[in-house]
Amino acid sequence: MDLLSRQTRPFSRQRGLNIIEIMFVAFIVSLLAIIALPVYQDYAVRAKITGGISFVPPVKLRIMEYYLSTNTLPTLYSELGLVATDFSKEDSVLEKVDLVTDPRNGTIELTFDTLTLPNLGSANTILYVPIPKNGTLMWDCTAGTMINRFRPSQCRGTAEGD
Repeated sequence: MDLLSRQTRPFSRQRGLNIIEIMFVAFIVSLLAIIALPVYQDYAVRAKITGGISFVPPVKLRIMEYYLSTNTLPTLYSELGLVATDFSKEDSVLEKVDLVTDPRNGTIELTFDTLTLPNLGSANTILYVPIPKNGTLMWDCTAGTMINRFRPSQCRGTAEGD
């Protein structure tokens, strides 16, 4: 009896994915990639820029010491006891760190290497501008040519206090 009932039953068909379902999955994956790739690329650029900014705190400290002892802002690296740093190493995203007098003496200008970070184009500088306030210095890093999309969060539109 059992043998007979098996033979008369229609073959149960194993069901797999049909072409429409496969195309739907491919569409979803490609849509996620289209959205995620630019976000990831911007994140990678911001991470490299944040790494380059690690050169700023020692220079800010020297400028603060100079300001507290002379009550003026420096115009040259030599006044801080520093020499211009060579950033031509392969692993550096910085092209140069400069002390400039525009818009104010003591301004730190970071210029990022556009060969390492081609997404920047000519918008590759961030300025750290010292702002004397109550006998100390506050720092505004919202100036420079770099667009907000690539700036670290502390340099997007507000002054950074130390």
